[in-house]
Amino acid sequence: TRDGSVAAPEQSDGADCARGEILRLPVTTSDFSPLMSLAMGEAVRWWIASVHRPAAQRLADWLRKHRPADEVHLVTFGDVPIVASVRFPERVGIDRLLSAAAANQLRAPARPAIVVDAGSAVTVDAVDADGTFLGGAIFPGASLMAKSLAVHTDQLPLIATEIVNAPSSIGKATDEAIAAGVCWALLGGIREIVERTSQSLSPTPELFLTGGDAVWLNEHLAGDYRYVPDLVLRGVLHAARRADQPA
Repeated sequence: TRDGSVAAPEQSDGADCARGEILRLPVTTSDFSPLMSLAMGEAVRWWIASVHRPAAQRLADWLRKHRPADEVHLVTFGDVPIVASVRFPERVGIDRLLSAAAANQLRAPARPAIVVDAGSAVTVDAVDADGTFLGGAIFPGASLMAKSLAVHTDQLPLIATEIVNAPSSIGKATDEAIAAGVCWALLGGIREIVERTSQSLSPTPELFLTGGDAVWLNEHLAGDYRYVPDLVLRGVLHAARRADQPA
């Protein structure tokens, strides 16, 4: 995933990622030995989905070296059970497609959906009532906003963006002002895009929220959002199960 999460879902019938185990490793790591505690004994299948291609390749190479009997598969557009009504669907971030596919499994059959994934980048994507991925919007997440200000200016500091409570919109110091700008830009951007997207969908869409910043966003976003922390991983599991079904 974007933040370097690695998951090993349970393989029992009816299991979902919420009942499995999730490891979080730095996206720069080359040591995936913690995975060994999750894949002991007989050979297993690994489905790897990431928009960070070097990290995904490092993981695949590591598994092929240390688990030669296992099946290692890098997930691509063709693996995701969803129709994409966009130009160049094969170029869409695999996490966006997987989240949309998972939302299709969770939403009411007759209702469209909007999926907000708030991590390093924020994506706001639409799925129509037939389950077709329509595309969406992408903009920087909290950490990228803060880092951009620090890198591209002379005197603005890099601030921590682990937001717990939304700050006042009137910062009394530079770091507070940056935190206010980042927080309220994120909230405002999501609200505006979701509102505009909702107007183009009928009936009223279901709203899904996931990603590293989703917990605090869920406390402040207006609307009936369904918080699903493992939405991308649910999409991976759904795709893997569909691949097992006879053609």
